[in-house]
Amino acid sequence: MTENQKPVKLEVGDYDLITGNRQEDGSILSKLSFFRIEKDKLTNLMVELLQQPGEMKPSEKLDFGKLNLEKDGKALNLSDMVGNSDAVLVLLDPEKEPSKHILNDLGPYIDQFNKWNGTFVFAIPAEKTAQASVLKTYQLPAKMQVGVDQNENILNSVSAVYGFGLKDKLPLVLYTDSAGNIYLFSAGYKIGIGEQILKVISRMEANQKSVNAKASCSK
Repeated sequence: MTENQKPVKLEVGDYDLITGNRQEDGSILSKLSFFRIEKDKLTNLMVELLQQPGEMKPSEKLDFGKLNLEKDGKALNLSDMVGNSDAVLVLLDPEKEPSKHILNDLGPYIDQFNKWNGTFVFAIPAEKTAQASVLKTYQLPAKMQVGVDQNENILNSVSAVYGFGLKDKLPLVLYTDSAGNIYLFSAGYKIGIGEQILKVISRMEANQKSVNAKASCSK
């Protein structure tokens, strides 16, 4: 229950509450808690989702300095596009349903993404350049870049670390830091990718706060 909602009316008795928190690899952290509803009494229940313990570690790394996207006829280095912030790199085919699903799935979280300091980068295959304008019909984050993956250099780089054959598994979604370390990798159709990205953002920000706190204490 939140302050903006009315209490939920339940019959007197004993209850159990099960929560689930889906992780980046598809696994689910679940928690079971018990509570009692007594007659004519308000029961306040704190609902908390279990979080993955420990610091996030990258699974692979891309060399952003060697990767380019073509935009308006110019080759833009991925490292320059991302700058010093984290990024979400999305390789997609705007004509295919799995990619459309990903684009639609970002819409409900636009406010949160716009408060984030990172950048979304959308890479489209060279043969689908004419479809780039379709992205304007979706509700996407304000801080975003759209370019063409000429010669599939980005696709090939991702395939080199996660396995080939990924061209047939678009969209590919990667959460990286500014150095190219990858903390989330998703291939193909997936439900809830917007929520998954937000969870990674939250954990990355928590990690950074922990690092800053340790650095402050060591001074």
